[in-house]
Amino acid sequence: MVAPSPKKQNAPSKEVTINNVWDKVEFTRARQRIALAHEPKDIEIAVNCYAPGARNEMHFHVGTGQTFLVLKGTAEIRHRHKDLPAEETKTDTLVEGGSILIPANVYYQLHNPGPDELVLYQVKQPGELISVEGKGVIKPGDYFTKDREAQADLGGSKQTVS
Repeated sequence: MVAPSPKKQNAPSKEVTINNVWDKVEFTRARQRIALAHEPKDIEIAVNCYAPGARNEMHFHVGTGQTFLVLKGTAEIRHRHKDLPAEETKTDTLVEGGSILIPANVYYQLHNPGPDELVLYQVKQPGELISVEGKGVIKPGDYFTKDREAQADLGGSKQTVS
């Protein structure tokens, strides 16, 4: 009989993480999430870059809320609690300096209406699962893929940006 492997423990780091957002921003795909810092079971910080016209689908991160701050461009954010019907979806438009707190269990969709690139600063607690409207629950590794990020409009057509 083979003994089970010890489970990998995510110990809190002892080092401070420093990043310059503008050193990390890239527009190599229609939508791109670039991690800046990650402290397991505590906090994740990332930059989300969206080309003009790009959008993700309605989704939420199971058990965790998050905050977005617009650093560049304009963001249209559709949102509603998971228990409400689609007709209850609201849309807010944020410009540079605008922020939004999306609580746990609230579906949301990010969209860059253009004409400029959109850069969002994201802060959230780590979450293991993502609930995508109409598709069910997806693991983060299956949600954040280069192929999915190349699709300009996950909320509609299957257009890609090169």
